Amino acid sequence: MEIIRNLTRRKLRNTLTISGIVIGVLALVTMGAMAEKFNALLDGGVAYFGSNIQVTAAGGSAFGGGSVLPLTTVSQVEQVPGVAAAFGEIQVAAKPGSVQTVSFGLPDYITSYDPRANDYSAVKTSFAQGRDVTSSGEVVLGSDFAHEFSKTVGQSIDLPITATKCLHCASELTTAT
Repeated sequence: MEIIRNLTRRKLRNTLTISGIVIGVLALVTMGAMAEKFNALLDGGVAYFGSNIQVTAAGGSAFGGGSVLPLTTVSQVEQVPGVAAAFGEIQVAAKPGSVQTVSFGLPDYITSYDPRANDYSAVKTSFAQGRDVTSSGEVVLGSDFAHEFSKTVGQSIDLPITATKCLHCASELTTAT
């Protein structure tokens, strides 16, 4: 009974103490969650770039540089000793002209897709719904994009390049086990 009486007697001091403890615990939980997210991003990057070698033209970048190589380069790379497979890829911004903000994930982009590349990648892509791309004009939407634009299998989406039909929505990238 005396404890409760003391708590009610000094309300401001007790409120400040409890608030300080709550803020401290929230700060620790937030910092721990951010550390886990950073570790997951770094582990994913190490797994991906540890199993892939990006080949770009001089002055280009593996992160969306402005260089384009001819398709004959793919067959030349495949003939290099130790190369298991080579795949051509091109990426463009999914939201051109949008303001870039701080992001802790992959940027929004549109990329070419060769289903065989998943067999060689250390970071596997799985499909939540639908089927594989079989013809021109078909797209795979990542789960974040599908949710953002409220799209499901079979619906159309207007991309910066052309209107295409959404065949399936891919789940988030998950590391292979």
